[in-house]
Amino acid sequence: MRELALWLLLTSVAHAQGTPEHLFAGSPRGPYATGTREELWVDATRDELATPKEDARHLLVQLWYPTEQAGALAPYALDRERYPRDALEGWLDAAANVRTTSTRDAPVLDAKLPVLLYGPGSWHPHFSATFQTEFLASHGYLVMAISHPGADRCQRFPDGYRYAYDVGSPGVSDSLEVLLAPRLLDLRFVLDRLHALHERDPFYAHADLAHVGALGWSLGGAIAVHAARDDARIQAAADLDGSFFSDVVSTGTPRPLLLMHSEEPCAPAQCKRTRAEFEQLLRNTRAPWYQVRLARSRHLHFSDRTLLEPADPALLHPRLAHDIINVFTLEFFDRHLRGRTDTPLLAGKLRYPEAKVRAGPSPR
Repeated sequence: MRELALWLLLTSVAHAQGTPEHLFAGSPRGPYATGTREELWVDATRDELATPKEDARHLLVQLWYPTEQAGALAPYALDRERYPRDALEGWLDAAANVRTTSTRDAPVLDAKLPVLLYGPGSWHPHFSATFQTEFLASHGYLVMAISHPGADRCQRFPDGYRYAYDVGSPGVSDSLEVLLAPRLLDLRFVLDRLHALHERDPFYAHADLAHVGALGWSLGGAIAVHAARDDARIQAAADLDGSFFSDVVSTGTPRPLLLMHSEEPCAPAQCKRTRAEFEQLLRNTRAPWYQVRLARSRHLHFSDRTLLEPADPALLHPRLAHDIINVFTLEFFDRHLRGRTDTPLLAGKLRYPEAKVRAGPSPR
């Protein structure tokens, strides 16, 4: 507790003086240094639904991966100018001087790397959970974070394309068609492209396509579970504080499942409905599942944003929240992609007092 109190004090001082450059430097890491790179993948077979003209679907894909040749640290946003100045409630500007702990375009570790597809929350860019993507990469995973145009505020792309949201279509961003279907197709497109590149690109030849998982925060987590149900190439899914609005609740999933929840306040009726949906999902899931509730946490604890604001002493400290989220997620994918059995948190042999854990499957 003394260490946490000291960190709270240091964090408050650092934020009073501006966001520290090495914001992620104090986070635990695995045995490997990490590299990162960003690529533009264009799906010319699909049109954007929320733009006023016919546009091919543009996806920014940022990769984090283990490396043995660390160098200069990459910036938090590899290209800040892709996002308008008033976007993302100002928090991206607060991170303008922040460096990651990854080296840009470092050579990938010469090994077969299980793959994790990461989906961000709505209105957040693909790098908004760097605390987690870097952590998983440092433990030997190839993590691919996928942007979703129209929901990440990106307006400029490397090929000169400019995304223009059709403000003349009221409510289109809230429709199931725009929220769910395109993102599921994004994941399928990335997997298809990954398989094709695996055959001819030296970098992607390191991807272990027999061991692929999906995870995400908020809507990105719900998308991960839905995609894992429908695509057998995805073998396990982790939903980090995401709610569901599709038929996956009534069908369940045949893939191992991790659900992590915050204690974000909500109206009693909404809370009751949401918990009932999770229970229905777990009852209908035929694979091993794990449910973790994180005390004194909020929805934004599953992103980097809490690191960019003064810590609230009434809530779980962001560093501790991130540590707990990371170790549970790592154990889950290590168990179900790598076949490891030494997973004491999931087995209940090691406990965090802030985390309440259940495991199943439930009896049908």
